[in-house]
Amino acid sequence: MGAIKLVEVTRGDMVESIHRGVVVVVDIEGTVVASLGDPDYQTFMRSAAKPIQALPVVESGTANYFKFSEKELAIITASHSGEAEHQEAVMGILDKIGLNQGNLLCGITNPLHKPTASKLALENRKPEPVHCPCSGKHGGMLALAVYKLLSLHDYYLLDHPVQQIMLETMADLAEIPKKVIKIGIDGCGVPVFGMSVKAMAQAYANFVRPLKFNGDRQEACRILNRVMIKYPHLMAGSGRFTTILLEQMKSKIVAKDGT
Repeated sequence: MGAIKLVEVTRGDMVESIHRGVVVVVDIEGTVVASLGDPDYQTFMRSAAKPIQALPVVESGTANYFKFSEKELAIITASHSGEAEHQEAVMGILDKIGLNQGNLLCGITNPLHKPTASKLALENRKPEPVHCPCSGKHGGMLALAVYKLLSLHDYYLLDHPVQQIMLETMADLAEIPKKVIKIGIDGCGVPVFGMSVKAMAQAYANFVRPLKFNGDRQEACRILNRVMIKYPHLMAGSGRFTTILLEQMKSKIVAKDGT
C-alpha cells in the first residue's frame, strides 16, 4: 500500500498537484489507533527527530551543568528561521560551553526568514552558521561533547559517542532495536534515522508520556515538552506552520516539523 494520496490541489477544473503520504496514530502501548497508508512504510525521520535527539542533553546533566535557559533548550529541538531571537538562543549555548560559531559544523544557509535574509544582503553581510535551521541542534550536540570531554571536530560523525548516544535514545523511544534503524546523512551533516512511520509515532507517544522510563528521562521529556509548548516562535519562526499550530493549540499538543 505504501504512501497514499492525502491531498489533491486543483486550479480551476484541473488537478495541479497530488501529495502522498502516510499518517499513523498510536497509543502509548503501540496499538495503531488510526492510519492512512501503510504504518510500516519506512522513511527518514529527519528534523522531526530533534526533540528526541535533545533528550541526552537534558538527562545527562549537560543542560543543568551549563545552566541552559528554557529558550536555549527550545532552540536545541528546533528547525528555526534564523531570526534574531533564534540567533541569540544559539549564541547563548555556544557562549556557555566556551565555543563559537566556528565549532558549528551544520553548514551555512541563508535564513529561512526572508526579512532577516534581506537585511543581511542590504548590509552586504554573508550568512553564518548560526543562521542554519539546525544550528541549535548542533549546539546541543557540542554541549554534550564538551560535558563528556569528547572530541569536537568530529562530533557529527556516526561513530562519535555523541551520535551513538542519540541513536540509542531514538531506538529506546521508538521501541525498536538500534540495528534495524537505517542511517543516512541529513542536510546538516549528522546521521538521520530511517524507520517505519509507526516507530516514529511510538517515539513521540513515549516522548509526551514517558511512563516506561526512569526518573531522569521522564523529567527530561517533561522539560522539553514544556519548552516546546512555551516558546512556539523558537520552534520554527514567523509565519511558519509549526509555530502557528503551537500558538493556536497552546498546551494541547507538542509539534515538530520534519524539514
